[in-house]
Amino acid sequence: MVLQRMGSVKAASATLVAALAVVFALTLMKGTYSFGGLWSTEAHRNRSIDLQLFDAWNNPTLWYAPWLDAVGNVALFIPFGFLLVTILAGHWKAPIIFSTMLGFLMSVGIEATQYVYAIGYTDLDDVLCNTVGAFMGACFARILGSRGRGLVVTFFLVGALCILAEMILSIVF
Repeated sequence: MVLQRMGSVKAASATLVAALAVVFALTLMKGTYSFGGLWSTEAHRNRSIDLQLFDAWNNPTLWYAPWLDAVGNVALFIPFGFLLVTILAGHWKAPIIFSTMLGFLMSVGIEATQYVYAIGYTDLDDVLCNTVGAFMGACFARILGSRGRGLVVTFFLVGALCILAEMILSIVF
């Protein structure tokens, strides 16, 4: 019963706010904190742009860097697509397309902001991976159906709150 309520529009909306906070913190504040030692804060205080798809795979600085970047960007937007479809279910005729397009537009906005304010690397790969993540999340929500979404919404909420707590702790300590 509780998990079924977690699949409600209110619970999904609250979770979307937490998930968006994680997205914006991980993409636009990465010069102010270190997340589990995955990156150097100093490395993200620059302005660069890469408009060639999969360019980072040619000569990576670390062998796992392109994998971490691609998988991380996809995973970052899966909750976004999933939660939007959960919220929009029954209100839009094409929630998967809408969620995917909104994920794309949000990603372009993030990359443009990163470039304007010199917050790391503006990369076309990120836009593609973020859009794929939003699409995958939207499809997963549609496949799962309304009865099974509560557990996933709970997982996303707990995950987002844990990530935000870790970020805050890394700034404080």
